[in-house]
Amino acid sequence: SHQEMKASAIILSVFVSLTVAHLCVISPPQRGALTTSALNTPESDECYLTTGPCGGADAETPKIIVSSQDSFTVIWQKNENHWTSAAPGSWNISWAQYSEDLDFDTIVSIPDTDTPALSLYTYNLTSLTPTPHGVLQVAYIAPSLPATFYQCIDLAVF
Repeated sequence: SHQEMKASAIILSVFVSLTVAHLCVISPPQRGALTTSALNTPESDECYLTTGPCGGADAETPKIIVSSQDSFTVIWQKNENHWTSAAPGSWNISWAQYSEDLDFDTIVSIPDTDTPALSLYTYNLTSLTPTPHGVLQVAYIAPSLPATFYQCIDLAVF
């Protein structure tokens, strides 16, 4: 439920301040385990995924159901600052209906800024295409490395 999702985000936020990986999606939950141990381990395997799409994480049965008519907030964390003025990078949020070959459409590209490690970001999403299994991807594009960090969320939209 919406209340359970909020409660999970609050509980996870308490532990998030101790992690130093590169990209973790807090809410809705990212693919794979996002345990307290992972959140407290620098560059944990769960949050340090650089193979696109989705960091190579296997698709999951959607755990979250959202209405195509309602908005919801995606919360993620920048665990390490890779911003430079010469190559600032960006956060890209994309959407695809699940298939073997994911064809993502970019919803928004948010410029990276010189925010410190452990900064939380949010984006309010609306009007996703109804589907029994969709995939939301958050990518941190850090050209200063160069690297891109990926996380995906499996959602059902009605």
